Amino acid sequence: CLFFAAEFDMFVGGYLEVLCTSLGEQADEIFGRCVGYPGTGAPAAFVSWMLDHRVPAGFSLHGNPGATADEVHSSLELRERIIAFAVETRGLEPAALRERWARQDWERRG
Repeated sequence: CLFFAAEFDMFVGGYLEVLCTSLGEQADEIFGRCVGYPGTGAPAAFVSWMLDHRVPAGFSLHGNPGATADEVHSSLELRERIIAFAVETRGLEPAALRERWARQDWERRG
């Protein structure tokens, strides 16, 4: 299986045409093992094939350039702790919520 994701600031057809012409042989190396892939030698077929295999995500995916795997895992752990905190404290009055927030050790891991 191959997962290819991209965000771009133009119409999808135009983006795929640029992808086809700018990647050329690299695109053929990447997608060449996929069933029915027409290659970049036929740009219209390339665009059509890519559109036929498109799965709209409905949301954006952003990488973590420069982050180590450990930093990503730590961030995900913190995210889960914050979500759990929000669920546990959703009915508290503002003063109690502030007090509970202040007691948290958000720097600890796990």
